Amino acid sequence: MALVGGPAASAQEDDAARFTLEPSGDGFVRLDRRTGVMSYCVVKAERLVCRLAADERKAYETEIARLQERLEEGAADADRPRSDRLPPSPDAEEREFEKAMEYAERALRRFYDMMQRLRSEWDERRQPY
Repeated sequence: MALVGGPAASAQEDDAARFTLEPSGDGFVRLDRRTGVMSYCVVKAERLVCRLAADERKAYETEIARLQERLEEGAADADRPRSDRLPPSPDAEEREFEKAMEYAERALRRFYDMMQRLRSEWDERRQPY
């Protein structure tokens, strides 16, 4: 004795309730009631062939790309030590600034000393013997 209405029949009933078809031009517009995705369908070789609407497909692919990027960024962040992921503290920024200012001050002092030596040498050369 065979079972009537097994798993295959149940899946077909679920699909029938999930999708609606509306005539449109030379084909049909199919709405997925569960996800809200719309597809344009045509009959080819006695089969219904559906493709996502162009705008929906582009939006879908853009969203996939954006989410993939976020996943890759998250994976890269997970590989770095926690201290690298946190913004620098105000104290660390202040230390960096002070360090840069010390370098600049030393460079300017060296330049000033060099100019003083050159001026002295120049003055010595200009004096008559």
